Amino acid sequence: MRHCLLLLITLPWLSIAQVYLFQVDTLHVGDGTVLTPGYLYVSGDTIVAVDDKPLPNLLPDSTVRLEGHAYPALIAMSTLLGLVEIGAIRATRDYAEQGRFNPNVRPIVAYNTDSKIIPTTRSNGILLAQVRPAGGILAGKTAITYLTGRTWEEASIVADHGQYIYWPARYRRTGWWAEPGTLKENERWEENVRKLYDFFAHARSYLESDVPPHRRNPRYEGLRDVILGHQPVYIQADYAVDIASALQFADSFDLSMVLVSGRGLAPMLNELARRNVPVVLQSPHTLPLNRDDAIDAWYAMPAKLAQHGIPFAIAINDIWDGVWQQRNLPLVAGTAVGYGLDPEAALMAITLTPAQILGIDNRFGSLQRGKEATFFVSTGDVLEIATSQVTAAFVRGQRIPLVDHHKQLYQQYSRIYGLPVQ
Repeated sequence: MRHCLLLLITLPWLSIAQVYLFQVDTLHVGDGTVLTPGYLYVSGDTIVAVDDKPLPNLLPDSTVRLEGHAYPALIAMSTLLGLVEIGAIRATRDYAEQGRFNPNVRPIVAYNTDSKIIPTTRSNGILLAQVRPAGGILAGKTAITYLTGRTWEEASIVADHGQYIYWPARYRRTGWWAEPGTLKENERWEENVRKLYDFFAHARSYLESDVPPHRRNPRYEGLRDVILGHQPVYIQADYAVDIASALQFADSFDLSMVLVSGRGLAPMLNELARRNVPVVLQSPHTLPLNRDDAIDAWYAMPAKLAQHGIPFAIAINDIWDGVWQQRNLPLVAGTAVGYGLDPEAALMAITLTPAQILGIDNRFGSLQRGKEATFFVSTGDVLEIATSQVTAAFVRGQRIPLVDHHKQLYQQYSRIYGLPVQ
């Protein structure tokens, strides 16, 4: 592998008093703008200027020349990163609690910064994540984290963000992907939906009352920011009938809703566009939900969302695919380009739009003045698996190591079998 980091072997810790100029061949701002070449000025942990030429009125203390493409940090949405290590080993799964209604659950305190999966994900430019709980119906809060840090406190960006709901499915498909069976109606669907309505109604009444501190209910308190409209509720649903009932639920309690997954959302596109409901589109690399759908229906869905003007983020459902698949996020976004999505729109779906959905776009999602200097550099287009090789990454203005378990194994066996050492 040709190492394309030209003048930089190690970078000293950035000082607030210093201004560093990062000069790259191509700079993808993240909002659709591409600068060739690109000049990124950084002071401390903050971007102070971005341009396609040197700024004569801003003289840097040091210039760093990086060959390739610079990008804002990629964001993994709705993931179990840090909460599971080996899916088949129960002792390494720490993402679910007993019971169906756990709005007080905080996955951030279970976040494992020592996970070996996180560095392999970071090596592909994914530097931020929304970590979600799993299990039950009302699973709990999500957390927004850096994919760096020695403790969960260091990794935390927003420790408690919104609520995550797994909407009860009206129908269940039998069989498996190779031999799909028939659809069966969920006999407990109405009961589960009614319980969810009742839980939110009781929580709203509780929050409207003056409850003394010694009588506070931790579960109802967990819904405070959602019911008061300060944070969104993420509702995961697949079939159109479930999406429609989830939208009705959000209307009933005046919730700010984000739809997650939605493999059967095609009939709901016009309604979602009318309501301007953001969508976290999970695992576009999958077969269609219905037998009569086109084989590439899910691959083409990002382009359809863009055509309808629906804000969307591309994500990977790591309950289906395995949490280690998060490292393939740029590949999944790149595939959407092959099915009609504009390349910069695909980049926005894993950078700026996720940041907007999470409410952190004032700090992340694009390389603009005043935002945090959290970015990476790749030898080629990060959406092209054949040409992309991340050579440098920076979090809060500081360069982070890109060593992971896969690279260590490659180095080890390269020496044993006399292969070229990268």
